[in-house]
Amino acid sequence: MRAPTMRVPTMRVPTQRAPTMRAPASTLLALAALALVYAPAALGDALAYDRLAILSGQLWRLWSGHLVHFSAQHGITDAVALFLIGAVLEPLIGTRRLCLALSWGAALIALALLLGLPEMAHYRGLSGLDVMMAVMALCALWQQRVFPRYWIIVLAALLVLKTAAEAYGMTLGGSSLPHGIISVWQAHALGALCGVLNTLLTRGLSRASRAQLDQR
Repeated sequence: MRAPTMRVPTMRVPTQRAPTMRAPASTLLALAALALVYAPAALGDALAYDRLAILSGQLWRLWSGHLVHFSAQHGITDAVALFLIGAVLEPLIGTRRLCLALSWGAALIALALLLGLPEMAHYRGLSGLDVMMAVMALCALWQQRVFPRYWIIVLAALLVLKTAAEAYGMTLGGSSLPHGIISVWQAHALGALCGVLNTLLTRGLSRASRAQLDQR
């Protein structure tokens, strides 16, 4: 007859996953803008939005002009804002969708400024893309109900109020731009428009994909 064996309870250790970056595209873009803050002035001049240079064929400035800034404070403020907004937005919509949106959004904002503001020779800054991402984040939070909707309405109203104040020459909360540089509110309005447009296009494509699956 065998003696009864005693089982000692053991604690199950959960498997640990390798840490992953939740907002890689936003982080890299913000770091690139910060790096260019301290880059040689000649490099910033070669990347900045320059109307005559773009019209002469230097089309890369339509994208790179968003990454350079007029001062260190300007660049740091825009880069930090992009990182914080991206930390909310990118996990909600995914890195691929964010990269696609920023690719065409950056070019569309710059092209609209080129056509609509012929008197503006130079432009620098991430603020247009910051606003685009902020609108996309608000729309994603609204759709996914991650956040109380009344707070989303308040944040959207504040964004509209800020852009309207800039259109009338007022700055809410101060400005990071150096003396003599005027905030281009049109870029912010265009960024907001791109954010709404991206949300509508994505929703339309999603509905079309679901309709095709239903037909199959």
